[in-house]
Amino acid sequence: MNSVAPAGRTTFPGIRALQSRQCKDLNPNLNLNLSLKIQQNPTHNQRGLVMPQTPRFKIAIDTREQKPFTFSCIDPPPAIVAQALKTGDYSVAGLEDRITIERKSLTDLYGSCGQGRSRFEREIQRMAGFQVAAIICEADLYTIVKHPPCQTRLPPKSVLASMIAWTQRYRVQFWPCPTREFAERTTYRILYRFFCDVQEGVYDKPQLG
Repeated sequence: MNSVAPAGRTTFPGIRALQSRQCKDLNPNLNLNLSLKIQQNPTHNQRGLVMPQTPRFKIAIDTREQKPFTFSCIDPPPAIVAQALKTGDYSVAGLEDRITIERKSLTDLYGSCGQGRSRFEREIQRMAGFQVAAIICEADLYTIVKHPPCQTRLPPKSVLASMIAWTQRYRVQFWPCPTREFAERTTYRILYRFFCDVQEGVYDKPQLG
């Protein structure tokens, strides 16, 4: 079994044995730690060659988001940074111009399909320019259709029709979720999947039509 070098040190087989014999010849009572100390640098390997750093996954949350996800339900929780996003509520730090997610509660969704329709559709048009764009709804389709907010006069079928139309016209994905935590987990999954795909070069490959 190979011996494990202490943290911050690297042991080279062969060199250690050679140094041990040399030290014993010089002074049998000399007790030295014969591990070779190497400056720990994540950008260099043992030969001193520059190695590419792997980007760290970090979720970017818009500073204007009123009820942001904390992602505490994820184990381990991802790194989070609050910053101004031009479009959407969530993205991946460093990839803000490639992926965007907008969060909608049930009340927000009805408001965006009613009085705020024009503004919301303009935002969806901007989202269409991203490689991945999604709208996370904190309500499933059954709740959206059968249990609309009590204060709304907007017919549920109009909301459903709008979701279908915008999905087909702009290729922006609507993700109805049964609970807020489910929506939170789905948001994380979408962001992390895109981050991994970018690292693997998936979006650099020719896309099938």
